[in-house]
Amino acid sequence: MTRAAEWIRGIEFNQIPLPGEDDEGGEAIAEGDAGRRAQFMRKMQTGKHSERQIASLIDIPLWNKATWCGTMFMFDPTRGLTLALGFEDRDAADKIFKGLKVRLGDEDQDNKLRILIIRGINKEHPAWYRVTISTGLDRNAGSGKIIMMVTRQNVMEAASTEGLDGFLAALKDTPDFLLVPAQHNRETGKSRIGFRLGIRKTELVVRNAWEIAVGEQDMIGLSPNDNPAIPDGVENPPCRETLAYLKCAKRS
Repeated sequence: MTRAAEWIRGIEFNQIPLPGEDDEGGEAIAEGDAGRRAQFMRKMQTGKHSERQIASLIDIPLWNKATWCGTMFMFDPTRGLTLALGFEDRDAADKIFKGLKVRLGDEDQDNKLRILIIRGINKEHPAWYRVTISTGLDRNAGSGKIIMMVTRQNVMEAASTEGLDGFLAALKDTPDFLLVPAQHNRETGKSRIGFRLGIRKTELVVRNAWEIAVGEQDMIGLSPNDNPAIPDGVENPPCRETLAYLKCAKRS
């Protein structure tokens, strides 16, 4: 078994509302980042309670108790590519995955549990990335609705991109991977991997922070404090208006 592990203390969850593709009032989709941000904020401020729905596979009390503290990538000859979420509390972590298996089965065929990795969140630290766990949305079913999305996030302050790069490269040749819980012992440096609770996944969403625009589901993976790495030549990155919205929402 080979592995690349990076561990850091977990952070609190965020709740980010997302609009449907179209407003019930028939408002045309605004052009430009500033227009979309204004439209998005207006929808959030004027949306009726009947238009709001909560979408969550996250058991908040259990996740709070488990304390997500890291992410590990590895390859096992028997099980293949594996993505492990490291927790401090083994019992709570096991209960989280048992609950997910009841709702999703041994294989998340419809990708109801969404795993998002956002790279380039801090230009001063190019290898840092954020892992976000949320619920996959059917945007057609949510048209005209405001979706309250409960998420869990973990920032990986990696020293290099080697572990993540290797995993993503291997995914190009493999159609799926196994999502499992793990417990990392900081004192011994050893990890216990819960393979028996694994859930087979076929989708891993990877985005660059700078390209995420207002209104996209992936904006739930950004923080108002992010300082994204922006490629040379990109003068008006979509993330600029997204971060402006998040900062405004944080103040309100």
